[in-house]
Amino acid sequence: MDRAQSRVFLVDITIPYDESLVRSETEKKRKYLDNSLTRSRGYRHVAREIIPIVISANGLIPVSVAHHLRRLGFRGNSLAAKMQKVVLLDSARIVRRFLSLSP
Repeated sequence: MDRAQSRVFLVDITIPYDESLVRSETEKKRKYLDNSLTRSRGYRHVAREIIPIVISANGLIPVSVAHHLRRLGFRGNSLAAKMQKVVLLDSARIVRRFLSLSP
């Protein structure tokens, strides 16, 4: 919450498969739009903004992520690169665990 400018950011991070990258972002916006309208009673004078951060399981990042990070006050691509690295390392860890299972 940014009290100086009376804004609330709802950040939702999701990691879908590559095929549903755009669909996941659209679903998040629609889901929280309904939710924000029902919770507006206590925050009448506060601007609410839903920011979906979507990174695919293979590390693909849509163009909109850079825009969303700028809205949150982050500059440059270093945060996006770090998020991408975390997703890739976690995906590799899951694959290694799966492959190490004995039949």
